Amino acid sequence: MATDDMWIWDGGRVCLDFANTLRSRWRTTPEEILRGPDDLMGWLREALLLAPGATDPATAAVLMSARRLRETVDRAVLAVADGCPHPAT
Repeated sequence: MATDDMWIWDGGRVCLDFANTLRSRWRTTPEEILRGPDDLMGWLREALLLAPGATDPATAAVLMSARRLRETVDRAVLAVADGCPHPAT
């Protein structure tokens, strides 16, 4: 499980901070911060995206969906930065 010091909150937007949970994307082997469902829950808690006292644990399927969403966000941000109206799929 990731530790609190692994979260980076410098994107200025929660979507950018979420995209940054996959670090060093340019490397052959990027660093995955959301390694398991507990990591996802921890990140959501720290981002204040869970209701106080929420106890429903994430599942492996939810983690995979979150990672797909993260990659979609990353492609959208890069497309906007490149001046493209829609990210490549």
